[in-house]
Amino acid sequence: MTPDIAMTYDTTLGAVIVRFPDTVTEEQMRRWVAALPGDLAVLEGNSSSILLDTNRHQFENMECLRLLRCALESDQVRKAIRRVAFVQPESFRLPAVVSAEEAYFSTFQDAYTALKNDEW
Repeated sequence: MTPDIAMTYDTTLGAVIVRFPDTVTEEQMRRWVAALPGDLAVLEGNSSSILLDTNRHQFENMECLRLLRCALESDQVRKAIRRVAFVQPESFRLPAVVSAEEAYFSTFQDAYTALKNDEW
């Protein structure tokens, strides 16, 4: 059995931090996506950012990526989250800053620092 997707709240950042296991199955992603709106609702406006650490992952299939993107673009998540920081391997990464709402980083620390210092 693979570990589940871990989601914590960082009070220093005022952000939700999501860490993906080495292998992300479609079942895990579906469970996480289903729970995400409720998990964010519990925070009641205490979070404006989400940091997704996908740097050392393998998604089981493309459906996992579709589910992740659909969840992040849902109205429920968009109301709760102002910025999304992705940690991804450079070979899979889009430009460093895509928009005022979304950015990509090589390391967890780079993403954390950018959110902490409000650098994008």
